[in-house]
Amino acid sequence: MSKIRSEINKFSSDADKPILEWLFERYHWASQWRFVARFSEQRYGVLSYEINRVWEPTIEGRALYDQLAKK
Repeated sequence: MSKIRSEINKFSSDADKPILEWLFERYHWASQWRFVARFSEQRYGVLSYEINRVWEPTIEGRALYDQLAKK
């Protein structure tokens, strides 16, 4: 399992997971993936050194999913 897929499963919202999984299967190259998804860095606690990448689809990624996956 790739690192990005693991991060999606652990940290993304339940509503975004199916969209991100669908997008990652079709747009997994780095240049494509940056177009359809983005991440925000979130820390564990105030003084923590550990940062998680929380993935979410971009506006373009959501549009692709809505148009192509639901057919």
